[in-house]
Amino acid sequence: MIRSLLSAIVLVALLFQSAAASFADRVRLTTEHVDLRVVFAPVGTNLLEVVAFDHDRATNHAATNVVLVVSEAAKLTVPGGFPELGPADSDLWVLPASQNPALLYLGISVEAGRLPSQKIDLFLRRADGPGQCVAWQFDGLGGLSVSYTTRDGLTETDRFTPVAGGHEHHNLGFSTNGLYTLWFQARATVDGTNAWSLETPVVFAVEPVPAVVAAPAILTASTSETGAGLQLTLSGTPGAVYRIEHSSDLRNWETVSDLTAEPNTQPVPLPPSAQISPQFFRAVVP
Repeated sequence: MIRSLLSAIVLVALLFQSAAASFADRVRLTTEHVDLRVVFAPVGTNLLEVVAFDHDRATNHAATNVVLVVSEAAKLTVPGGFPELGPADSDLWVLPASQNPALLYLGISVEAGRLPSQKIDLFLRRADGPGQCVAWQFDGLGGLSVSYTTRDGLTETDRFTPVAGGHEHHNLGFSTNGLYTLWFQARATVDGTNAWSLETPVVFAVEPVPAVVAAPAILTASTSETGAGLQLTLSGTPGAVYRIEHSSDLRNWETVSDLTAEPNTQPVPLPPSAQISPQFFRAVVP
């Protein structure tokens, strides 16, 4: 069976296109007051959704249809004594917890009235990009309370914990410029049962964004070390974004995920059907 599945993998050549241009059709949010908001939105078995709520226009945007811009004006120098933020005197682009009219004002909130749970988590599951990411608040004692950081790997502790109907702000820092994709997943208790959102990719453009040309990607298929299943890896232009799609007939294609290529090959998340039936896969520039 594994051999038949491997034989169905297709490597697809791509058109050249800049990574910045691949987001041209998305809504760019630059100086607005915007929340990553958890909403009750039953779709199949998922009862929650992570959206981008634009306070200025009272509009929910699909998180996958926006680019959150971190302008050059957000660039600061890390002071000594805060190793959580990086080496002293290194650069850090920061969206601050206090409003600055020149910058995006990004908050975390939960839809009021629809989610009765007082225990809501918004996890950072994965971060793709050219540098490190950290979110924190000052603890009032001269130190930091870190919500998530990619410097030591992501675990269950890398999360925000807003309450139903709540709204809060954190400082968000990026260690270098470029395109980042942060994957968030919400969890709440609904009718006594844990409910989840899909892992939702949110794109941050930390300016200046280099013009990255997406060269053709290479998809490589293999079995796991235990022989228990199919594995797929992507090799592409670092910083460029590729959309992984799959099909069973080479006519109808469905999106698996959007991935920002890393310097080294990286694993590609596969749908469950990839382990039980022949599938074709391709990588395209969105």
